[in-house]
Amino acid sequence: MSVNVLADSNVKIVNQLVEGVFNQHNADRIGEFFAKNGKWHGGVLGTVEGVENMIGLFRGVFSAIPDLHLTVQETIAQGDTVVVRVIVEGTHKGNLLGVPASGQHLRWDGVDLYKLANGKVTDDWAGDDWLGIMVQAGAFKPPWIPGQSTEEVVKAFIALYNRHKFDAYSPMFDQNLVLYSPLFPEGVKGIEGRKKIEENFLKSMPDFEFKILDIASKGGFVTAELLGAGTSTGSAEIPGRPPIPPTGRRVEFKLGSFFRVNSKGLIEEERYYYDSAIVLKQLRG
Repeated sequence: MSVNVLADSNVKIVNQLVEGVFNQHNADRIGEFFAKNGKWHGGVLGTVEGVENMIGLFRGVFSAIPDLHLTVQETIAQGDTVVVRVIVEGTHKGNLLGVPASGQHLRWDGVDLYKLANGKVTDDWAGDDWLGIMVQAGAFKPPWIPGQSTEEVVKAFIALYNRHKFDAYSPMFDQNLVLYSPLFPEGVKGIEGRKKIEENFLKSMPDFEFKILDIASKGGFVTAELLGAGTSTGSAEIPGRPPIPPTGRRVEFKLGSFFRVNSKGLIEEERYYYDSAIVLKQLRG
């Protein structure tokens, strides 16, 4: 098969995928177009591998945006590669990555680079404007949009934090960020220090999430009552103490939190207050 014939064949497969899966909202047909161990690379959302996992992902997307529609604007193909530029539209009617239904009409630009082999997609590198999506869905307003409240900044941070993608929420931090907690009473300074703490913590509780129970603000100060919960499936590194091996136990505890948001809409200070003895007791049983 010549290079041009192969490219034309692959374009046809991608067009059928766009129409048959995305525009018809039929996640169960993904296996017709993707290789069994195919991968969807979602940038800050991570990589989803395998047809069954992709079916689960897109069922969630279609549930959140039941009228989702992709309009192809441009297609470029060469050999085993097809690149498609699309406009994506739909109504936000369900939970989208932790953001509750807003009823808003969403519209964003996307670019997908598909790799194909033997008539199946092996990789899809999806470049979607997730910042634009989240802003339109009401998850938060970026600092360059006037009228953003400090509470909105913190709510947006918590929503993105629960996705466990540090690079997605790190732009919300000021370069001189300082974090304080019972484990770090002297404070951890800088974004890189914050990232190291988060990576180590999520190794011990990869499903950990915050829930906002109450929140209030005055000027650049925000205080929130949080409920933290997660499962101990990895070793917990505690400064000055021996690591706690995974116990498989579920931990749930309340926290008082304090955030300082500067005039640029960036978080420059985090403080968390909780009873570490309660947490240790739940971990050890």
